[in-house]
Amino acid sequence: MTSNGSVETAREEILRIAGAMLSGEIDLIVGSRKICELRYVIGEPDNPVFNPIIGFESETDDYPLGPIRARFSKDYLQKLDQEIRAYVERARPGVLVACKRIIESLGGR
Repeated sequence: MTSNGSVETAREEILRIAGAMLSGEIDLIVGSRKICELRYVIGEPDNPVFNPIIGFESETDDYPLGPIRARFSKDYLQKLDQEIRAYVERARPGVLVACKRIIESLGGR
């Protein structure tokens, strides 16, 4: 069971991440993964406001980030990076609208 403090902290983190995604400070894939985790902490895993982010995260969940990239060949990563860049650019408008809606829904201004 989570405390009210941790729920409020997670809610504030979701708002911060969504805002940073809108401003370009946080990569959309990184941000969507974190929001998907935090929606459970705030007790709203089925809140439909998160559906576009969940969909985006699902489409990019096999994309390696961080140190795990060292396990893949350079050629494979170049091909994958091209594919993921193209997908992210197509999905960006919808993801950004979803970020705005999350902020509105969770009470951020």
